[in-house]
Amino acid sequence: MGLILATTSFLFQRLKVYLFPKIFIAIGKQKKEYARKKVIRHIVFGVMGLGILINLISTWIYNI
Repeated sequence: MGLILATTSFLFQRLKVYLFPKIFIAIGKQKKEYARKKVIRHIVFGVMGLGILINLISTWIYNI
């Protein structure tokens, strides 16, 4: 159980560092990298938001 938790924690930490860099100066090639990370961020949070919305709707329909 501890190994699974440690692995999951490590992966989420890496994802957080990748999507939300602490200091990022966008010049030249880095602008493209920043734009790519921004698109990935929108997809990740869009999927999470859509999942929550679908869960709420299905719960609401089930309770009718």
